[in-house]
Amino acid sequence: MLQPVMPFICEEIWQILRDFFPDLEESVIIAVFPKPDNSLIDKKIDEEMLLIQETITAIRNLRKQVNLAPGLEVDVLIKVSEKTQKELLKSYLGYLQKLAKVKNARIGIDIEKPESTIAEVVQNIEVYLPLKGLIDVEEEIQMEKLEKELQKITGELINDKFLEKAPESIIKKEREKHEEVKTKLDKTKEILRGLL
Repeated sequence: MLQPVMPFICEEIWQILRDFFPDLEESVIIAVFPKPDNSLIDKKIDEEMLLIQETITAIRNLRKQVNLAPGLEVDVLIKVSEKTQKELLKSYLGYLQKLAKVKNARIGIDIEKPESTIAEVVQNIEVYLPLKGLIDVEEEIQMEKLEKELQKITGELINDKFLEKAPESIIKKEREKHEEVKTKLDKTKEILRGLL
């Protein structure tokens, strides 16, 4: 696959490989493209790895929602629907700890969602991130600030004089800013609902 982009380097590597595998063609340029061996494909492993990847992504998304520092380790709760999922996630706990900065993970079938927690669903499991002790809710949820900013931008965008006099580029920037602030406000409200 790399040969059309880097032909000389690939040819050099090919010639080195021929020392170990004499049955290879004389040159990479005339070699037959390799065919996949379907007997090596294990769907069960693919599904298990997908669950691990999606769980890591879910934890990262939850962290991002509340702007947690990238290096801050968190505790998570993972509610699974079957014993095999529990064993699988426990066996891959090292991945969660390293790739999602998880300090402790409680994994089980009978886990309940605690108060002051945000959650995300992955396949048929639920991932909970308890926020108690992690963030100061009053400081983090800057509802009034976002609402005032949104009101100010909305006021400009409905002001006929502003729309007549301002260049199109400024109006476009204000509309983009309006969307950005509105998205932040909606997300903040969603997080706040999760904390109640």
